Amino acid sequence: SEVIRNRREAGRIARAAGSLIAAASTHPFSNWEEQEISPGARYAQLLEKLAADAHEQGGAVIVLLGNHETMNVDEDFRYVTPGGWVDFEDVPHSSEDPKLATYLSTERGRVAAFLPGGPYAKLLSTHKIAVLVGDTLFVHGGLLPHHAAMGLEAINEPFGAWMAGTGPRPELTTSDDSP
Repeated sequence: SEVIRNRREAGRIARAAGSLIAAASTHPFSNWEEQEISPGARYAQLLEKLAADAHEQGGAVIVLLGNHETMNVDEDFRYVTPGGWVDFEDVPHSSEDPKLATYLSTERGRVAAFLPGGPYAKLLSTHKIAVLVGDTLFVHGGLLPHHAAMGLEAINEPFGAWMAGTGPRPELTTSDDSP
Protein backbone atom coordinates (compact mmCIF):
# COMPACT_ATOMS: atom_id res chain seq x y z
CA SER A 1 0.00 0.00 0.00
CA GLU A 2 1.00 3.64 -0.32
CA VAL A 3 1.43 4.03 3.45
CA ILE A 4 3.90 1.13 3.58
CA ARG A 5 5.87 2.50 0.62
CA ASN A 6 5.98 5.94 2.23
CA ARG A 7 7.17 4.53 5.57
CA ARG A 8 9.90 2.52 3.86
CA GLU A 9 11.04 5.57 1.89
CA ALA A 10 11.06 7.73 5.04
CA GLY A 11 13.14 5.04 6.78
CA ARG A 12 15.58 4.88 3.85
CA ILE A 13 16.03 8.66 3.89
CA ALA A 14 16.51 8.70 7.67
CA ARG A 15 19.11 5.90 7.52
CA ALA A 16 20.99 7.72 4.74
CA ALA A 17 21.14 10.76 7.04
CA GLY A 18 22.37 8.61 9.96
CA SER A 19 19.04 8.79 11.78
CA LEU A 20 16.28 6.43 12.84
CA ILE A 21 12.52 6.69 12.81
CA ALA A 22 10.65 4.98 15.62
CA ALA A 23 6.99 4.68 16.50
CA ALA A 24 5.06 2.86 19.18
CA SER A 25 1.56 1.46 19.04
CA THR A 26 -0.28 4.62 20.00
CA HIS A 27 -2.92 5.61 17.48
CA PRO A 28 -5.03 8.64 18.46
CA PHE A 29 -8.02 7.67 16.32
CA SER A 30 -8.31 3.96 17.02
CA ASN A 31 -10.03 1.82 19.60
CA TRP A 32 -7.45 0.20 21.89
CA GLU A 33 -9.65 -2.88 22.30
CA GLU A 34 -9.42 -3.60 18.56
CA GLN A 35 -5.67 -3.09 18.10
CA GLU A 36 -3.47 -6.08 17.46
CA ILE A 37 -0.76 -6.75 20.02
CA SER A 38 2.75 -7.39 18.78
CA PRO A 39 3.86 -10.94 19.52
CA GLY A 40 7.41 -9.73 20.13
CA ALA A 41 9.05 -8.13 23.15
CA ARG A 42 7.99 -4.54 23.73
CA TYR A 43 10.80 -2.43 22.33
CA ALA A 44 12.97 -2.34 25.47
CA GLN A 45 16.28 -2.57 23.64
CA LEU A 46 15.17 -0.16 20.91
CA LEU A 47 14.10 2.42 23.47
CA GLU A 48 17.39 2.18 25.32
CA LYS A 49 19.31 2.67 22.04
CA LEU A 50 17.12 5.61 21.05
CA ALA A 51 17.69 7.20 24.45
CA ALA A 52 21.47 6.85 24.08
CA ASP A 53 21.37 8.23 20.53
CA ALA A 54 19.16 11.16 21.56
CA HIS A 55 21.46 11.97 24.50
CA GLU A 56 24.47 12.04 22.15
CA GLN A 57 22.61 14.65 20.06
CA GLY A 58 21.63 16.75 23.09
CA GLY A 59 18.06 15.44 23.23
CA ALA A 60 16.19 12.92 25.29
CA VAL A 61 13.79 10.01 25.02
CA ILE A 62 11.38 9.83 27.92
CA VAL A 63 9.94 6.38 28.42
CA LEU A 64 6.94 6.22 30.73
CA LEU A 65 5.64 3.26 32.65
CA GLY A 66 2.24 2.17 31.47
CA ASN A 67 -0.32 -0.30 32.69
CA HIS A 68 1.04 -3.31 30.76
CA GLU A 69 4.57 -2.94 32.15
CA THR A 70 3.21 -2.55 35.66
CA MET A 71 0.85 -5.49 35.17
CA ASN A 72 3.76 -7.77 34.18
CA VAL A 73 5.73 -6.85 37.31
CA ASP A 74 2.54 -7.53 39.28
CA GLU A 75 2.30 -10.99 37.65
CA ASP A 76 -0.78 -10.07 35.63
CA PHE A 77 0.02 -11.64 32.27
CA ARG A 78 -3.43 -11.62 30.70
CA TYR A 79 -2.29 -9.64 27.65
CA VAL A 80 0.87 -11.66 26.91
CA THR A 81 0.75 -13.32 23.51
CA PRO A 82 2.27 -16.77 22.86
CA GLY A 83 5.26 -15.05 21.27
CA GLY A 84 5.61 -12.85 24.34
CA TRP A 85 6.36 -15.93 26.44
CA VAL A 86 8.87 -17.26 23.90
CA ASP A 87 10.78 -13.94 23.84
CA PHE A 88 11.93 -14.54 27.41
CA GLU A 89 12.75 -18.26 27.34
CA ASP A 90 16.47 -17.54 27.67
CA VAL A 91 16.16 -15.46 30.86
CA PRO A 92 18.13 -17.29 33.55
CA HIS A 93 16.12 -18.52 36.51
CA SER A 94 16.28 -21.12 39.21
CA SER A 95 14.22 -24.26 38.73
CA GLU A 96 14.11 -24.41 42.54
CA ASP A 97 12.32 -21.06 42.91
CA PRO A 98 8.93 -21.85 44.50
CA LYS A 99 7.37 -18.71 42.97
CA LEU A 100 8.31 -19.84 39.45
CA ALA A 101 7.24 -23.43 40.12
CA THR A 102 3.61 -22.29 40.00
CA TYR A 103 4.04 -21.39 36.31
CA LEU A 104 4.40 -23.57 33.23
CA SER A 105 8.03 -24.16 32.27
CA THR A 106 7.45 -22.13 29.07
CA GLU A 107 6.31 -19.15 31.16
CA ARG A 108 9.08 -19.09 33.77
CA GLY A 109 11.56 -16.98 31.78
CA ARG A 110 9.13 -14.10 31.35
CA VAL A 111 7.97 -14.33 34.95
CA ALA A 112 11.58 -14.30 36.18
CA ALA A 113 12.35 -11.31 33.95
CA PHE A 114 9.45 -9.25 35.29
CA LEU A 115 9.31 -10.24 38.97
CA PRO A 116 10.44 -7.34 41.18
CA GLY A 117 14.25 -7.35 41.01
CA GLY A 118 14.27 -9.35 37.75
CA PRO A 119 16.29 -8.02 34.79
CA TYR A 120 13.37 -6.43 32.91
CA ALA A 121 11.73 -5.17 36.09
CA LYS A 122 15.04 -3.48 37.00
CA LEU A 123 15.16 -1.88 33.56
CA LEU A 124 11.57 -0.69 33.99
CA SER A 125 12.40 0.64 37.48
CA THR A 126 14.39 3.44 35.84
CA HIS A 127 11.26 4.73 34.06
CA LYS A 128 8.65 6.98 35.62
CA ILE A 129 4.85 6.99 35.87
CA ALA A 130 4.78 10.76 35.30
CA VAL A 131 7.42 13.27 34.16
CA LEU A 132 7.31 17.05 34.10
CA VAL A 133 9.30 18.69 31.28
CA GLY A 134 9.13 22.45 31.54
CA ASP A 135 5.46 23.10 32.18
CA THR A 136 4.21 19.97 30.37
CA LEU A 137 3.28 16.83 32.29
CA PHE A 138 3.68 13.49 30.53
CA VAL A 139 1.79 10.50 31.91
CA HIS A 140 0.51 7.27 30.33
CA GLY A 141 -3.01 7.34 31.74
CA GLY A 142 -3.64 10.57 33.58
CA LEU A 143 -3.38 12.23 36.96
CA LEU A 144 -6.31 13.22 39.11
CA PRO A 145 -6.09 16.22 41.46
CA HIS A 146 -5.34 13.99 44.48
CA HIS A 147 -2.45 12.37 42.56
CA ALA A 148 -1.04 15.78 41.64
CA ALA A 149 -1.24 16.78 45.31
CA MET A 150 1.00 13.80 46.17
CA GLY A 151 3.83 15.14 44.02
CA LEU A 152 5.68 13.30 41.28
CA GLU A 153 8.38 11.84 43.52
CA ALA A 154 5.76 10.31 45.82
CA ILE A 155 4.22 8.62 42.77
CA ASN A 156 7.37 7.63 40.87
CA GLU A 157 9.72 6.53 43.67
CA PRO A 158 7.58 3.69 45.10
CA PHE A 159 7.05 2.17 41.63
CA GLY A 160 10.79 2.31 40.90
CA ALA A 161 11.72 0.74 44.25
CA TRP A 162 9.11 -2.02 43.85
CA MET A 163 10.24 -2.91 40.34
CA ALA A 164 13.91 -2.85 41.37
CA GLY A 165 13.07 -5.29 44.15
CA THR A 166 13.98 -2.88 46.93
CA GLY A 167 10.52 -1.80 48.07
CA PRO A 168 6.99 -3.08 48.62
CA ARG A 169 4.24 -3.04 46.02
CA PRO A 170 2.83 0.52 45.90
CA GLU A 171 -0.73 1.00 47.09
CA LEU A 172 -1.47 2.84 43.84
CA THR A 173 -1.20 -0.45 41.91
CA THR A 174 -4.49 -1.60 43.43
CA SER A 175 -6.39 1.67 43.08
CA ASP A 176 -9.17 1.91 40.51
CA ASP A 177 -7.98 5.42 39.65
CA SER A 178 -4.23 4.85 39.64
CA PRO A 179 -2.18 7.03 37.29
